[in-house]
Amino acid sequence: MSVQNQIKLPWAMVRSGQVVVEHDSQGPYPTLIPTLGLKLKVNGVEQRQNVSVRKDDTIELESLAEVQDGHWSLIVSPDDLTARVCVVPRVVVSRAIPNLDPAPHLVITTVENRTSSSPLTMDELAQVLRQKGVTFGLNVSSYAELVTAMEKKEVIVAEGIPPVPGTHADVQVYFDTQTKSLKEIEEEGEIDFRERFEFTAVEQGQVLVKRTPPLPGRPGTGVYGAPVFPPEPRDVELVPGQGVILQEWSNQLVATKAGRPVLRRAGSIARVDVMPDLMIKGNVDLGTGNVSFVGDVVIAGDVTAGCSVYAGGVIKVSGLVEQAVLQACGSVSVVGNIISSQVSAGVSPMFLKTVNPVLENVQEMLQQLLSAYPQLKERIPENRKAMLPQLLTSLVAQKTPDLYDRVAFLKKEFIKLSPRLLEVVGGKVVDAFTDLLREVDMGLKSDAVLLKLQKQVVEVNEKLSTNEIVQAHGVAKNIINSSLTASGNITIVGGGCYNSRLLAGGKILINGVFRGGELRAGDNVSIKELGSESGVLTLVFCPSTAVVSIAKAHENTAVIIGAQRHTFDATQYGVIIRLVNGTLMIKN
Repeated sequence: MSVQNQIKLPWAMVRSGQVVVEHDSQGPYPTLIPTLGLKLKVNGVEQRQNVSVRKDDTIELESLAEVQDGHWSLIVSPDDLTARVCVVPRVVVSRAIPNLDPAPHLVITTVENRTSSSPLTMDELAQVLRQKGVTFGLNVSSYAELVTAMEKKEVIVAEGIPPVPGTHADVQVYFDTQTKSLKEIEEEGEIDFRERFEFTAVEQGQVLVKRTPPLPGRPGTGVYGAPVFPPEPRDVELVPGQGVILQEWSNQLVATKAGRPVLRRAGSIARVDVMPDLMIKGNVDLGTGNVSFVGDVVIAGDVTAGCSVYAGGVIKVSGLVEQAVLQACGSVSVVGNIISSQVSAGVSPMFLKTVNPVLENVQEMLQQLLSAYPQLKERIPENRKAMLPQLLTSLVAQKTPDLYDRVAFLKKEFIKLSPRLLEVVGGKVVDAFTDLLREVDMGLKSDAVLLKLQKQVVEVNEKLSTNEIVQAHGVAKNIINSSLTASGNITIVGGGCYNSRLLAGGKILINGVFRGGELRAGDNVSIKELGSESGVLTLVFCPSTAVVSIAKAHENTAVIIGAQRHTFDATQYGVIIRLVNGTLMIKN
């Protein structure tokens, strides 16, 4: 008995590419299930889904071939040093329909045969490389790998010679940039200003920094045959600061005086300043006398009654300040209390607000005059040059009639500064003011006095815009019966302030109470407790843009924001006050 007779009907099978079908006369009928890679037609209609067939149906099977085109590309690296060829071969998939045994649900499959061939020939590759200009560093031996590739492949066909990078400039620093310690004060209580510190120190004439110039690299050659240049090596510019000169012939910064060296690196710039410092290990008292110093002053003890401390930098006091005067061009920090004292950090905010616009206006006037005067001189014939002083006086009167009054105003304001602060800001500017006023009164002789004043005004403007002066902060534990002024922020970290006056160009933060007196801030104010149960008068002044936050506000205290005032007539908690469209908004 044949295999077909042993299988229960219905069934279908494939023999020599033909479908054979058997079933009972009334069915059921076998099912053909086509798969990918062939075409099935039943009675002339292509079938893509499962289909039932009968013996009398016309069934056609056709295997399908598939061609996947190959391609290739030439890729040159951005630095022109490497050329690669990526090849994807051509693939031909041929299929045959095998004999399939009888089955009621016959899945018709195919047998695949895949052949690959490279789309690239040796001549074609060489021609394209020539057309693209890839002529240097050709790796001809790699071509065969590409033209015989049976699978996707990427091969380097040309390599250039990379450039040799140069050497960046180097800076050798010949001092310790960190270490600083204190020397003992002599038992007699006198401070030797030549040996005031045990800190990183340099002597006059000492080499501080040496620059090793950059060395250029060597160019390489790209696959196009053109030179490939290395990146330019980074250079370093040596900038001499205070107390330092640049020896260009030796690429060195050299100290012109003894002091504390400070290195500042910003990008390609290396700047060194030699700054003097003063550190006092004990108290400032009768034994030390008043302290006046151009740099920072660090006091390990107290500042006692009747003493004063002036600093061109910052002042740091580890103890308390009592019945004393502290004035710094930089910030002031007092770990202890400030009692019955006057303390200022930086230039007064009121001074800056008053002087800055006038200084800028005077600078503009001087620039206008010094631009116009040379043109006036050129137009005057030689036989009338003697009239130039008179013409210059007329030029000043006509073009800048307010110059005299503004310079007189500035002189008056600058003279009010303490000698130490004036020295740091620019002591020579007062002399320049005086010279101009005198010459205008007597008649200008030349533009020399204008040039001198312009130079001083520019320098002062620059100094008044530095963070050390404009953003000088004041920090203390408590303040009692004292005044504290700061161009930056004021922070009271202890119990608070009592019967005192605070003036800040920035924010004021009081972690305790502010009871009695007034504070004026240039920005936001935050106070834990304002005033007292006894109703002592306490005032807060702020600009219109500020926000005042008060955790607890007592009766008879007032907050003035811009031109608007709010007086508390009862105790309130969690108060936030701001000015919105000219109206005080108070939120609890």
